[in-house]
Amino acid sequence: GLKESLAAYGIGFAKLSREDYSGAIPYLKESCNLDSNYVPAHYNLAYALMQLQRKNEAIFWAKKAFQLYEDSLFKADAARMIALSYKELDSLEPALLYYRLSDSLAPNNYYSLKSLLQLEANLDSTAFVDTRLRFFQLGTDKAPIYQDLLLLHRAYGWDESLLLFFQEQL
Repeated sequence: GLKESLAAYGIGFAKLSREDYSGAIPYLKESCNLDSNYVPAHYNLAYALMQLQRKNEAIFWAKKAFQLYEDSLFKADAARMIALSYKELDSLEPALLYYRLSDSLAPNNYYSLKSLLQLEANLDSTAFVDTRLRFFQLGTDKAPIYQDLLLLHRAYGWDESLLLFFQEQL
């Protein structure tokens, strides 16, 4: 029942917080099996699996969490986890889809936009220009934005493009 599900989750979460990912998994799975609607168990199970490089399993449980979450910020976080797992599996199109979904649920999140920008550059997406502007506008007073843009453009040999972009912002 509910009491057992929460107890199993508590043990799993405690192990997770000590970075004992392998030890957390059985308890988090048990919590999911005992209460299939307890979203934190699904999400944290996906997280533990991701830490152990078990990406396909992580995607499965993160998608369950995504379906169950009602709050848009939590849904966006689950979508970002799904996207990252796909990206690490070199499945770039699904990764792009879930980063865009995360961005639509929680616009202007630094981590979503940075990853989205990197994928769009990699896939030569026409959306890159708009995403770059949105990323830049997150915080022109924040040095990491400039460094991220510089590193990304340099990786593709687009130094001149970045200079033109900055000039357009004057």
